[in-house]
Amino acid sequence: MKFSETLLDSSYRITGYDKDSIWVNGQPCKQAILLTAQSLETPWLNKTFAQWDVHDLEPLLQIKAEVLLIGSGSHYQPLAPRCYQLLVERQLGFEIMDTSAACRTFNLLLMEARSVAAALFIN
Repeated sequence: MKFSETLLDSSYRITGYDKDSIWVNGQPCKQAILLTAQSLETPWLNKTFAQWDVHDLEPLLQIKAEVLLIGSGSHYQPLAPRCYQLLVERQLGFEIMDTSAACRTFNLLLMEARSVAAALFIN
């Protein structure tokens, strides 16, 4: 799925998503990414969403974003209970959804000038 070209006040935006890649500023990312309007870490984590554990959350805890989007891959998967608990304890605003929905939501929140971060998994 390609996203329409939109003028955003950011360095990074998602320009497409398919089963193998997340496209950021027209460039494909083939592994999990950690994205904000001003930063991109790729590859961010050499794990699948299902392998993600509480020790991998540290980079997310350092980001000062109003909303954290977590894209779990091609379909929605719940977050491991201990990871979920830690994010709640730290009072982070977060949403878990499939990666396609997280990509669309990231761009929408950017257009609203919201402070957003996204941890996005391919599979």
